[in-house]
Amino acid sequence: MTAYQVWLKNTSGTRVAVFDEWQSLSYTKALNAIGEAVLSINGDDTRKSLFTLDSQLEIYRRDTAGGSAVSSWYLDWAGLVRYQQRSVDSSGLLMMTIRARDYKELLTRRLIVPAAGSDFTTQNAVKGQAEHG
Repeated sequence: MTAYQVWLKNTSGTRVAVFDEWQSLSYTKALNAIGEAVLSINGDDTRKSLFTLDSQLEIYRRDTAGGSAVSSWYLDWAGLVRYQQRSVDSSGLLMMTIRARDYKELLTRRLIVPAAGSDFTTQNAVKGQAEHG
């Protein structure tokens, strides 16, 4: 049997919450593609405001046997929160669904390069400073 924990870190990397109960949790790890995680929690959870764009989501797991831990917690998936949605399920329970994508998603983001000649686009060094004697 396997146990899971979901750690939420803010954009600075500080852990702000640990989730060990949820409505659903699924994640995929992909080679040469972007992996995704989907976490659904109770919409009344007081920690829901901690999920912000690009906050970090980490999924830890450990193996258990007969209710006792066989291994220590280890990181199995990590990524950035990209989307959240609030909804009501068929039984009337308020839900919040969080979608995250692994760090490879950063490679698909647009790079904004300043126009040539604008501030911070040129570098100058004093002559002789970069030379080694």
